Parts: sequence; structure tokens; C-alpha cells
Amino acid sequence: MWNNWLKQAVFLYSVLYTFATILNSVLYLLKGHYEDPNGNWHELDRAIWLFQS
Repeated sequence: MWNNWLKQAVFLYSVLYTFATILNSVLYLLKGHYEDPNGNWHELDRAIWLFQS
């Protein structure tokens, strides 16, 4: 039971973190911040690569 709960919690955290990261990157790019040190393009490239897998 504990193992199942932990897997669900980690999965939910991962999904929410990914969503927030992609949303943040897109918002920065829409505002014209193309050279953001947070690595917006890197995050979006990683997201695209993961969705294709």
C-alpha cells in the first residue's frame, strides 16, 4: 500500500513539475525573453523529445 501511494505521489509531482516548467518557458518566450538563463529552449526541446518517445 505504501509503495503504491509513493509511486502515485512521485508520478503526480513529475507531471505537475513538467507542466509548470513548460508553461513557464512558453510564457517567457511569448514575452520576448529568448535568451533566458533558465534555459527555456532547452526545457522545450526536452519536452518535445520526451513526447516523441
